[in-house]
Amino acid sequence: MFTRRHFCFAAAAFASPLGAQTILNAADLGVLPDTGTDQSAPMTAAVQMAAAQGKALYVPTGTYHLADVPLPSGIVLFGSGVPPVLQLVRGENILNAAKARDLSLRGLHLRGNGGKDFNSFTGLFHAEGCDDLDITDCHFSNAATQGINLYACSGHISGNRMSGIYGAGIASLNATGLWLTENEIEGCENLGIYVARDEAGYDGTIITRNRVRNIRFAEGGDGQNGNAINAYLADNVVIADNVLSDCAFSAVRLNTTRDCQITGNNCNRLEEVAIFSEFGFSGSVISGNIIDEAAQGIAITNFDAQGRLAVCSNNIVRNIRERSPTNPDTTPVGIGVEADTLVSGNVVENVPGVGIALGWGPYLRDVSATGNIVRGCEIGIAVTVAEDAGAALISDNLIQVDKGRLAIAGTLWDETAEPDLIKNAAQYPQLTIQGNAIS
Repeated sequence: MFTRRHFCFAAAAFASPLGAQTILNAADLGVLPDTGTDQSAPMTAAVQMAAAQGKALYVPTGTYHLADVPLPSGIVLFGSGVPPVLQLVRGENILNAAKARDLSLRGLHLRGNGGKDFNSFTGLFHAEGCDDLDITDCHFSNAATQGINLYACSGHISGNRMSGIYGAGIASLNATGLWLTENEIEGCENLGIYVARDEAGYDGTIITRNRVRNIRFAEGGDGQNGNAINAYLADNVVIADNVLSDCAFSAVRLNTTRDCQITGNNCNRLEEVAIFSEFGFSGSVISGNIIDEAAQGIAITNFDAQGRLAVCSNNIVRNIRERSPTNPDTTPVGIGVEADTLVSGNVVENVPGVGIALGWGPYLRDVSATGNIVRGCEIGIAVTVAEDAGAALISDNLIQVDKGRLAIAGTLWDETAEPDLIKNAAQYPQLTIQGNAIS
């Protein structure tokens, strides 16, 4: 594959006799910048020639008006210095590829014409059935759809910038082995990174060390838009070490996933639930994240839709807001869980509601809350005592309680039914409450 080292070598070697043997110049093949005329036909011919000869194609600085240019296997298309601008002249994609392998884009700026086309699954770069994509150090801007749109693809998407995208900065459906790393995504109208499948199943996308911020929800909804990172029906996805901020809804949202990890992310200023594992999920690990300022911290919910089995550990959740400006149904909770879940080693601070909430109405089964620190909350730990609610263990937590607030309380839906479960735990044989320190 054409690596970063090869790219640097190519740029340096272009002017040399060796460079002439390994690189073609698009200008020499009739692709002209700054003309204001459609250069799609000569660009298509140039990339076909370069791929056939096994050479990289260099695009000099300038603006090229293009649309729907097909890229073959093996093509390396790159700019250097001031990135060349590939300006969309019509339609929805500038470059596309189908069933191609070892395709590389580097140092290019793909720029759309703005607008809104949210329901069209395409992008400035669109690929279907491609293996070993390598898209690095490119800028995608002003798209009516997605910046990068992938269907059944594998490869590395790294070090790119997305801005002014109406749909998602990067969207993937039915991935076959993707790495999304170190991308800068900001100012998207609906989504930052979207990873989904047509049907629930193995996906395995790795999303790490990206910075995603300022994501709005122009298309509305109750959580499908407005998120930095979404995974839907996609199993075995790793979301780690990202910096995610200023989103209309969530930093990370898992919907109907299995065996996914959300670890080590830094999440700030979220207007709804910061980290959400919802609906028919199973096997979520949410660990080592920092959440500061959100309408709710972590929600692991929907036991009524078979959402179950999770670990929520070693997170910091603090400064939860009194309300959500985007979803009035969101209540201020630090961490909320429902079924077959371990809540351990977390620090929750400054919640104008419940620090840690176990269950909702009858939706509670086999939850353990142990070794957590809870400070500055209206209720430190709340557990549902509704009829048919299942078992919970509340053990060895340290709860700081201000005057007039509650340490461990029983709830019936939104109401407090038992303000002092430490004193009256014997009334609820399904609950084990022991060894907690109240200060």
